[in-house]
Amino acid sequence: DVWRVMLRSSVEISKYLSPPQEQAARALWKLLPDARLVGGAVRDILLGRTISDLDFASSHPPLKVKEIFESSGIPIIPTGLAHGTVTALLHGVPCEITTLRRDVETDGRHAVVEWTDDWKEDAQRRDFTFNAMSCDRDGVIYDYFCGQDDLIAGRVRFVGDPEERITEDALRILRFFRFYGRYGRIDPDARTVKALTETSALLEGLSPERVWSEVKQIFGGSRLPDVLDLMQRCGILRRLFPDGDMSSLSWAVIHGMENAPLMRLGLLLFPEAHSIAESLRLSRAEESVLRTMMQAPVLEPETSDADVMRALAVCDAYSLIARTWVTQAKRRDERQALWNALRDQIVQTAVPSFPLAGRDVVQAGVAPGVKVGHMLMLLRQWWLDGGCVADAGQCLVYLQSLLKEAD
Repeated sequence: DVWRVMLRSSVEISKYLSPPQEQAARALWKLLPDARLVGGAVRDILLGRTISDLDFASSHPPLKVKEIFESSGIPIIPTGLAHGTVTALLHGVPCEITTLRRDVETDGRHAVVEWTDDWKEDAQRRDFTFNAMSCDRDGVIYDYFCGQDDLIAGRVRFVGDPEERITEDALRILRFFRFYGRYGRIDPDARTVKALTETSALLEGLSPERVWSEVKQIFGGSRLPDVLDLMQRCGILRRLFPDGDMSSLSWAVIHGMENAPLMRLGLLLFPEAHSIAESLRLSRAEESVLRTMMQAPVLEPETSDADVMRALAVCDAYSLIARTWVTQAKRRDERQALWNALRDQIVQTAVPSFPLAGRDVVQAGVAPGVKVGHMLMLLRQWWLDGGCVADAGQCLVYLQSLLKEAD
């Protein structure tokens, strides 16, 4: 049940912590000597990566944890007290402490839990084997379900029975694909594929926000084509995106499309991305990005410098690049060097700024009112037609010619 990795003490654990994190961990272990790092922190240690979040588990009930910290003058944020989780801010670092739990009742979305002091029982309720490990202050790794072996092999494996784990929380279907994209290097076994396929209908009971939170991370992965293929085989994609163009998205990712979830979602659902924005309840900012992508000017490798300037004057570089991927992928255009050169040009070209404002038109002799806006519109169009290179002086000269024509 217990094995020791290369770490021999908490001093060695500190190799994976930033200085503030190290101070925070030491302070926490001083108050909760039995606490262990859990989840992603343990995976990061085993993979030789810097730890991103400090998540701990403890055998103390949550109110006891709260009391221990508050009696030492450390304020506690009751982030999920009913579920056994509190957050302590130590040396400016948020440390989440969750009491060991056992499930009493689950309905696929929510669980009724009881506290326990049994570490293995708590590990048994977690989703995947490499998420069920814990690490104490001395660097001892507790691995009850061969999570290290699975992590090294690139195998995403449920703790215990896959179907049972999924019915406890249907979000684990999507979490499987997220972790498969990040850590998987071998196909799941037939039992896991069967469970994912037969429980896919449970996704309909999840909130759109929870679905998008996972899908966003899935779409940001570098192995997305492999993930999409497996999701297709398990019937997940037709439930999430029945009209999605999976082949074009996979083609674009294979050919180097950025790890940008919204950009990839836009390509998948082009030109009807607005509908999914509503069903997944994307934020207003995310919905705005998708809408701009759908309406962005079409640029191609043969596009002139002036056309690139004009496009940047009316649209942001991110959306223009996204639209180039849509155009290239839909055609399966293999001229990769030319398309990449166009994208580099979009990024490297300074965004042009129209040099005049309403006050400049007024100072040129136009009375304040509707005519000012009309002249600005004509000036801006002339500036755009010329490739956005005319400066303020040249625009004012053209304004005078417009005024003379109007007289």
